[in-house]
Amino acid sequence: MPVSTDNATATTPNSISMDPRAVGTTKAGRRVAIPFTIPKEQEYYWHRSWQGDERAALAEREAGKTFRFDSDDPEDAARFLDEGDLEG
Repeated sequence: MPVSTDNATATTPNSISMDPRAVGTTKAGRRVAIPFTIPKEQEYYWHRSWQGDERAALAEREAGKTFRFDSDDPEDAARFLDEGDLEG
């Protein structure tokens, strides 16, 4: 769920605080409160740039811009990336 961190402020070395009035909406349309404290190790996920990348990846997935491999061998994916043909 994309979240703005405009109201985020550092509170301790291990967390950031969010505006307690901040809410999000699920795909079903239900409003949910955004966590007030986010552990420091998860802070990156809530940054505006990361959320933008998440939205872009989801849009590409929904547009069918995905790649499937016939095996579970991670080397297949590595070779595919090394070849540089990401446009298919």
